[in-house]
Amino acid sequence: MNKLSRVLTGLCAVALCACSSDEPMQGDGGQQIPAGPTGDTAYLAIDICDANEIGRGSDGGFEYGVDEQAVSNAYFYFYDESGLFVSEANLWNPGKPGADDENIEYFGENTVVLNGLTGKKFPSYVVTVLNRPEVFTPGATLDEMGKIIIDSYKSGNNFIMTTTSWRGDADDHSDKYYFATKLQDKNFFNELPTKEDITNDRRMEIYVERLAVKVRVKMSLKNESIEKNGKTLYKLSLTAAGKPNAGTGNGDTTADTDLYVSFEGWALNSTAKSTNLMKSLEGLTASTSVDGWDKWNMAALHRSYWGKATTYGLAGDALKAAFNTPVNYTQLTNEIGGATYCMENTNKADNISQDGLIVPSKTTSVLLKAVVCDVNGNPLDLVTYQGLTFVKDRFVDYIMAAVNPQYFTRVLVGNESDYNEENPITDANYNYTGITVTDVTLAAAGHGTGSVNVALTDEAAAKEWYTVEMGDDGKVAKAIKVTAKDVNDRLASATPATNKAVAATTGATYYPIAIEHLNTPAAGQTGVITAQYGVVRNHCYDIVISEVKALGEGVFKPGNIPGEDPEPLIPEDPKDPKYYVGARINILSWKIVNQGVVLD
Repeated sequence: MNKLSRVLTGLCAVALCACSSDEPMQGDGGQQIPAGPTGDTAYLAIDICDANEIGRGSDGGFEYGVDEQAVSNAYFYFYDESGLFVSEANLWNPGKPGADDENIEYFGENTVVLNGLTGKKFPSYVVTVLNRPEVFTPGATLDEMGKIIIDSYKSGNNFIMTTTSWRGDADDHSDKYYFATKLQDKNFFNELPTKEDITNDRRMEIYVERLAVKVRVKMSLKNESIEKNGKTLYKLSLTAAGKPNAGTGNGDTTADTDLYVSFEGWALNSTAKSTNLMKSLEGLTASTSVDGWDKWNMAALHRSYWGKATTYGLAGDALKAAFNTPVNYTQLTNEIGGATYCMENTNKADNISQDGLIVPSKTTSVLLKAVVCDVNGNPLDLVTYQGLTFVKDRFVDYIMAAVNPQYFTRVLVGNESDYNEENPITDANYNYTGITVTDVTLAAAGHGTGSVNVALTDEAAAKEWYTVEMGDDGKVAKAIKVTAKDVNDRLASATPATNKAVAATTGATYYPIAIEHLNTPAAGQTGVITAQYGVVRNHCYDIVISEVKALGEGVFKPGNIPGEDPEPLIPEDPKDPKYYVGARINILSWKIVNQGVVLD
């Protein structure tokens, strides 16, 4: 048997061929597939098609991609009317150009040979897997086949594709086994058919879709921009509080530093570890409305635009455990305009939202890497606090001015030998120096990604610290020794979890963009609805950045200091998509979704 992998770009054809020695096959090269009955031979004419349909958006169309259609093998698993395994065929050869049909990306025809049929009893169902995983055992029943979970959307370099799932009874489909193709007696031939024998009404059409999700990020910004050092800097419509005038130390928050941002890469976050081999529509029927969306199932096109991923129904720690490890800032390396892939990830609205807003860490999101700098392209150390943006030094000064009581170190006036029983050392005999910005630095607060507190430096923490009570004479009446922890606790109280400060070291920021799907809330509807967010197999999501208005999430430990481990990026704060990220979505062949984003 000839197995050939061929890259198919645009609308193209593939033909399937087999010989009788191909059935039955070994399931994974080692485990024997149950043998079918011995007896008669039948022939089945098959076309393989890729089901697609223009989704949403006035600029809709189809995306065929490059190096995404290669097929190295095709497996057909046949089951009887009761859903019991009958036989298997393993075939693939490239063919000739096919018909110009906007709903067909692959178009092929071939005759599959089925041996060992007793009393001309034909199989009732077939499940198709293209680019089957190397280690794979099909279900002994269709029910078992529908429950298979795998940990990759690829086999080698090629994308795995399987029969589409959809709801609705038809001559070639049954809701009982919605992920299989229903066979009819007219599809079979008792003798090897000629080309003329295989008329359209007798050919079995099998629709397949990729298990993978495709995501791309593009730039189409309308912000004012300048070029510096080979980078495009986009001006933000806000400024930061710059350094104070010499000697004021008054915490003045006047914003006097213009801010610019450059975009330097991206990655996906909160991606699923596994995927169903066959798309799951358990509990859904053709008449099911998914939070008002009744167009998710397209029986006429042999496909559906929603389904239950392996993450569906999970919440809290169970949902986190179903995701791959969160990425860090150094891993935001995908090129702008480039594509990456992941496995489908869908869930109920309540499991991925909070207070009516989406939580990016609970659904597959794009994390867009950005660096904030000044007009000359110099990265800035920034802190965002109470809705204000500070350069780092100004923020520290601001917090220090707000901390009360003051803390002091002290030095004895004169020498100990200058004092005796008649002239004992008292607290008033010391010179006191109050805590200053040179005694403190920023430290990770633990309130979330990028959040910081003001804390003593290691050198300052080794000193003795006091609070003081003043007497009527203006001198220190009493000094109370405190620990470095006492000082740090007081400093940290200025930026609690409920009012946290977020730092951007060397301008390191990122924008979490929860990927939107196809269900659009009705006018005036509030809160997140099911199928508004999530990623579904065989869809491509284009995220188009159209405007940037505000800073992204700060990264305190981006990983640019030798020996420092970068912090994981876990955007757990709920985001209002209408405020933080606006989106334009369009879906094409791999159903592409264009999501225009305003970074507020």
